[in-house]
Amino acid sequence: MCSVGDSSGYRVKEACGELTGTLCVPCDPGTYTAHLNGLSECLQCRVCDPAMGLVTRQKCSRKENTVCVCDQGHFCISEDGDDCAECRPHTPCQPGQRVRARGTEWHDRMCEDCPPGTFSASGALEECQPWSTCSGPFQTQSDPGTSSSDVTCSSWGLYVFVSSLVIVGLCVLTILGMRMKKRQSPGKATAGEARSSGPSSPRHCDSVSVLQGDPPRRHYFTRSCGPHQMSPRWLWRRQRPCPPGGNDPLTDRWLQEADV
Repeated sequence: MCSVGDSSGYRVKEACGELTGTLCVPCDPGTYTAHLNGLSECLQCRVCDPAMGLVTRQKCSRKENTVCVCDQGHFCISEDGDDCAECRPHTPCQPGQRVRARGTEWHDRMCEDCPPGTFSASGALEECQPWSTCSGPFQTQSDPGTSSSDVTCSSWGLYVFVSSLVIVGLCVLTILGMRMKKRQSPGKATAGEARSSGPSSPRHCDSVSVLQGDPPRRHYFTRSCGPHQMSPRWLWRRQRPCPPGGNDPLTDRWLQEADV
């Protein structure tokens, strides 16, 4: 039996004889001995298998074996002394559930259904969220809430309200425009009549007709500017604006020449 110090980390290379003692040597890398022993070979260090959900907490030495623990998100389902031999992932909570108790290295996660009026979309929350209330202006509930989804609110009422305002506004503008047009129409007609009958409007002489024929020699040349006496020689047809006062010098001159 090795008796070098505390003898941990050593193995027996040569057993003792009548004249010699036991020859001990340190353990090779990857092997260990934790206690006083008479082993000719050191123990193999443990390997933490990731496929089993294990990770290395403490590396192996000549005096201590490897310490394996569960990886994050796993819990131990099989123990080997003070160590864990196999781990399993924590059970995930489903949508509509909340995390009642978090999982640890030695215990699985505990889940619980959301109470009425609350929801959890992922199942990763410790507390379920309350449903939304569609209390905003013009908001209405389009879809009810469930244990895994929130209430869906829509604002279609706002679009209806705005559209109604636009339609009413267009109707009001149309009615006002029609009333203004009706009010302006009589005024325009009156103004036109005033221009046609006002003093500045030129008057037109009537058609001048002088008929050539036998006596009586005196004929009347009638027009709006006044009567004129003349001898019938020519036939004139003339229409032109009369000057103010009713006398047309040019026409009078033509009439005088006709009497000659």
